[in-house]
Amino acid sequence: MENNEDIRQLLYQISNAVSKLSLDMDDYLSVIKETIMANLGVDNCLIFIDRKKPDFADIIDFIKNKKETLLVFDIQNNWRLNFKSPFKAGSLVISPILLENKVIGLVIVHWKKPKLIKQYELEVLRLVSSQVASAVNIHDLHNKVVSQRDKLKSVVSDLSDKLQTIKMQEQRWHTFFQTVDIGMIIYDSEGIIIDTNPEFCRLSGFEKEELKGHLACESRSLYNPFSKTKIGNFCPAMEIVKRKRIHKSQIIKNDELWLKQKNGEFKWVSVSAYSILDNFGKLVLIVEIIRDIDKLKKIEKEREDFITSATHELRTPLTAVRGYMSMILNNKGLNEENKTRYLERAYTSSEEIMDLVERMLEIIRIKSDKSSIKLTTIDLIELINDVIVNLNYNIEKTGISVKKDFTTQPVFASSDYKRLKIVISGIIDNAIKYSGGDSIIISLVKDHNDIIINIRDTGIGISEEDIENIFQRFYRVSDSLTSRVPGAGLGLYIARELANEIGGELSASSIKGEGTTFKIRIPLVLQLQLPCTK
Repeated sequence: MENNEDIRQLLYQISNAVSKLSLDMDDYLSVIKETIMANLGVDNCLIFIDRKKPDFADIIDFIKNKKETLLVFDIQNNWRLNFKSPFKAGSLVISPILLENKVIGLVIVHWKKPKLIKQYELEVLRLVSSQVASAVNIHDLHNKVVSQRDKLKSVVSDLSDKLQTIKMQEQRWHTFFQTVDIGMIIYDSEGIIIDTNPEFCRLSGFEKEELKGHLACESRSLYNPFSKTKIGNFCPAMEIVKRKRIHKSQIIKNDELWLKQKNGEFKWVSVSAYSILDNFGKLVLIVEIIRDIDKLKKIEKEREDFITSATHELRTPLTAVRGYMSMILNNKGLNEENKTRYLERAYTSSEEIMDLVERMLEIIRIKSDKSSIKLTTIDLIELINDVIVNLNYNIEKTGISVKKDFTTQPVFASSDYKRLKIVISGIIDNAIKYSGGDSIIISLVKDHNDIIINIRDTGIGISEEDIENIFQRFYRVSDSLTSRVPGAGLGLYIARELANEIGGELSASSIKGEGTTFKIRIPLVLQLQLPCTK
């Protein structure tokens, strides 16, 4: 192996053997060592990389400065060695493994007996060292590539997970946006409408495409939906747009406004607007939340009207009580007869107050306690007879006759017994007090799946103007008969509210001078229905 061809063959043999291996560095160095020992006739061969064999650091330090192959003819008798030799006797050749002009390892060959090292052997070792350096470089690059690939895989996996999470969040947001029973509008940073959800379209009467791309509060009423007054121009989203240079989150909460609908009507809504900023504090989006509070506002107005009306109705009897008591207290010489008369009048006024208070408490109970409704099967014949018995004192006192124009056999309906009894009793009692007639006729009529209880009097009747208002709170017909009978104008109102509460219906019709008919409609129990009239 003293010519170039032999050297090339050796290097080819090494390359061929290595090509069949994986990129495992230990396997690679093992093949090179075996090949060197077989072809150069050495007794020992060591190949190591400094990061793997720190025990040879002193040899690397010695070679590092020279960066040349070191020959030792006789280890035992060479006193110039400045490092601890791995072998005690024989000849030694140490060839540095250089990468980018830096010693990264050594190739050490050893003969047990001293011998002259030939030039071709040094050339082979230098070439092998160079090939090892290249292999180390490739190995390191491969490891870096693998490491970067693993990192990239991890990044891709994380991105995939994040994209999946974002996709799920978008789906949840889309589902929420489309199905929530609260109106929502999305604006860009300039206050231009990007999107509206179905609930807002329902509230406003507009289609999404009619609003998209327009400013929150344009001068045209079509796209000027919010207003504190019906002719105003206030818009929470635009208020946030005006403040966008502040670079802080802006919130306008629960502003109660009029919403002008597409049909020109107005609806009370509660509007909250929220700004969405990017990482630099720049306004990106505005979200408006619109809640329908129209019913709440109507209830609030009804409550205020009720308090106003109740105060007004209470003032008259209270003033009378106060006046009569004042006359008694301030007139010391008042005789017993007048005192008694004033006390009786004061007592009558207090009775009116008690009746009014009880009626008002009944209204409050109707409005608040709907959970106690119990629908049961009721025999209407039995119920009406019970009501007539209970009202017998008033019937005899007025001399009015009550005629029952219905069968004696049971007629079954589905209703709340207590509430239905109050309704029937209230209507009959009302006819006794205010009709001015001589008779009341009660009949039952089947209408499809309902039963209608007709309560008709033969009294003076009610005018067309009054008949439209008799079910309103505190309303009383203005005539001479009504003025003589005390009352608060709440009986018919309570009766209709109770009828509606139990799923029924109360209506009235009248002919002036002939009488009035009240109709109470409630569901029949079909499987138990029997003939209603005689």
